[in-house]
Order: sequence, then structure tokens, then C-alpha cells
Amino acid sequence: MEICSKKIENIKQNLQGFFNLLIETKEILIKLEKYKGNSNYKEAFLKKVNNINRASKFLDAQISTSSNNALKNVFNKIKGDIETIIKYKDAKNSLEEISYLEEKWPEIEIASEDLKKNNSILLERNIHPEIIKVSEKLFNDGHYAPAIEEAFKKVVLLVKEKSGKLNLDGCGLMTTTFSKDNPILKFNNGETQIDKDEQMGWMLIYQGAVLSIRNVKAHGNIVQKDPVKTLEYLSFASLLCRRLDDAIKV
Repeated sequence: MEICSKKIENIKQNLQGFFNLLIETKEILIKLEKYKGNSNYKEAFLKKVNNINRASKFLDAQISTSSNNALKNVFNKIKGDIETIIKYKDAKNSLEEISYLEEKWPEIEIASEDLKKNNSILLERNIHPEIIKVSEKLFNDGHYAPAIEEAFKKVVLLVKEKSGKLNLDGCGLMTTTFSKDNPILKFNNGETQIDKDEQMGWMLIYQGAVLSIRNVKAHGNIVQKDPVKTLEYLSFASLLCRRLDDAIKV
């Protein structure tokens, strides 16, 4: 799947770039230790520290959004050593810290090699588990229209199961289930006009999802080539599932 693969490769490239930056800094530090007081090496070291600071923050942000817990855990272990280099800018201590990071780096590489297996863009977006079950493989394989269709078919099925109205479908199902005045599933206490407006609003949203997405994808020859737009459709289906989870059966 293109988006996920690009992100994985980007993280791996940035990890390699960060490691190269550490090695370059180490080489400067060795020269600085040899030629103590050399202002050129000192200035070069401070520039590298600034680069390490920027690169580590960017890498930390990338890794923190990954679903690869092994990589997160290993990177978190070395963050303190990276922060020591950045904070104190001391040549001797920095050389020791970088040497330690160099020893630990194989663990980072092993964890990063497992990125593709553990990384899921749908998990990263906290897509509802029921949508992941029916749509993830289709999405990963580039079958975007079927991924959307299956997601909204699942939404309808879940509404049927929770409401107990297995004989209904489409707009009729949504109208009966989420009725403003006599709901089977309600989103609030229904005591105020605002409550009733919210109930009616969600009823219309579920109706719209059936009419404009489920029915169109199921019965039309729809071509969907945009993975970003597909993710947005799946996010919408996920929201409908979560609101359904919250709904109380009367």
C-alpha cells in the first residue's frame, strides 16, 4: 500500500541519516580531542549538535506515530543519551554517548526492519476494529472502492445487529433505529430540543451514509484511485461505528 510503504521507507531513511550524523559527529569529536582547543572543530561540533537536535525531534515525532512498539521502546531507551549530547555540548561526554549509541544501533535496525509487518496506517488512525477487519486488506492491496463498500456494509450490519431490526435495510433501517421521537438506539436522554435535534442529525447522517456511499459503492461501477480520499471514507465509517458503540438501546 503506497502511503504506508512511503512512510515506512521515510522512517528507515531518516534513521539511517540520523546514524550517519552521529558517526560524522564522532569523527569531529575524535579530531577535537586530538587537537584540543581547535576552534574550527569546536564550531563544527556545535553545528552537528544543532543538527542532531533537529533530526532527533523529527525522528521522535515520526516514530511516536508508528504502531511498531519495538522501535518505539528502543528509541525511547536512547533518547536520554541523545538529550545529553544536545544539552551539555561537552566533547568528551558526547564522544562517550555517541559510542554507546553506536553499540545500541543494531537494535534500532532490527526493530526498523520489522516496520512493514507491524505498521498499519488504519491502526495509526485509530480506525474502528470492525472497519479494519473488513477493509484493511482491501485497502493495503489498493482495492479502494471495495474497501469503502465493505466498510459501509459493515456499518449497516452493525446497526441491524444492535437494533435487532435484521429485517430492515437502508434508509428504513436508519429511520426506525434512530428516530427522533421513538428511537430504538438513542445518543442522548432525548429530554430537550437540543437532544432531539442531535438525534435527528445523526439519523440523517446514517441515512446519508447509506444513500450516498453504501448504495453507490455497492450498485455503481465506481472507480476510486485516491488512497487519501479512501482513508477519509474509512474514517467516516469508523466514526459511525464509534457513535453506534455509544448509542443506548431503549
